[in-house]
Amino acid sequence: MSLNPVPNLGNVVGQEKLIARLRMLLEQGVPGHAYAFSGAAGMGKRTLAHAFAAQWLCTEKRQAPCGKCRSCSTFAAGTHPDVVIIRPEERKISIEAIRSMQEIFSVTTSYGKRLCLMEDAERMNESAQNCLLKTLEEPPADTLLLLTTSGFDSLMPTIRSRVVRLPLDGYGKDELDAILRKAGGSRSTDFLAAFSRGIPGRAMQLLNSKTLESNRQLVVSILPQGPAVMGVPGMEALWRHLSESKTDFPEVADLLQGLLRDLLAAHEGVDGRLINADKTDTIRKVARIRTREDWIGAIHKVDDIRQAVQFNLNHQMAVDAMSAALGPLFDL
Repeated sequence: MSLNPVPNLGNVVGQEKLIARLRMLLEQGVPGHAYAFSGAAGMGKRTLAHAFAAQWLCTEKRQAPCGKCRSCSTFAAGTHPDVVIIRPEERKISIEAIRSMQEIFSVTTSYGKRLCLMEDAERMNESAQNCLLKTLEEPPADTLLLLTTSGFDSLMPTIRSRVVRLPLDGYGKDELDAILRKAGGSRSTDFLAAFSRGIPGRAMQLLNSKTLESNRQLVVSILPQGPAVMGVPGMEALWRHLSESKTDFPEVADLLQGLLRDLLAAHEGVDGRLINADKTDTIRKVARIRTREDWIGAIHKVDDIRQAVQFNLNHQMAVDAMSAALGPLFDL
């Protein structure tokens, strides 16, 4: 039976600046006791945190992580006696999870170091954060706490002030290609790289979407095909499709938001990296017909509708609201 591979910073694609910083911290013996890997969901925070943890835990420092010592083998297998991994249960991290970690950390270590990996730390409720604060204020010796979070600013100020933030950058197209190939997926495209905002997890989800291309064609069809075209050929078809397909609404809303941001960027003259780069000429023409405030207002309206849908706004009401908000803008 083959062993699980030990996470290794050397196998991580991209994030060169952050990895260089992590290597420097390891060389310095990791000064400090708490670090937070922050970035959008799907950025690879968990991968980096586990790789950093593996190298810190390894007992063979000359070639860490060696993959052979007891610490490496048990960490890779998920059975390391001095490692606590905390994940949300029912979308939250409770005070009981923090207390359990503190109890485990109160006993003698097996291999000399203790580590807590807390994923989605923003899911801690207030009582859990206050409980964690006790550990941050008086950390046990040879203990490291690694958080991953997509909402660093939502953590209590007293928590944020006691951890070192390690933000992840977005990935370029070539880096996304490499990540997708490693995951067994196909290559990225310019549109996929831009629309995913350089987030690998999001790019993988988009690659698996069976409706992305058809929905994108519907969305870009609301753009006039030239300066002399005064009607909006795709508008009616788009709203009809949304009325009939509730499941496509989130994806279409994302695509509309991307198109509106392109129009704002073009209006401001910063259209070198549009999401819908293949429609650059048309986007430039349409962008100038409306004001900056029009495009900003439309972006906010779409955001408001999307949030209302999350709070159970009736689907048809959401479709009608989207039509009322955007229809006049594209009725050129």
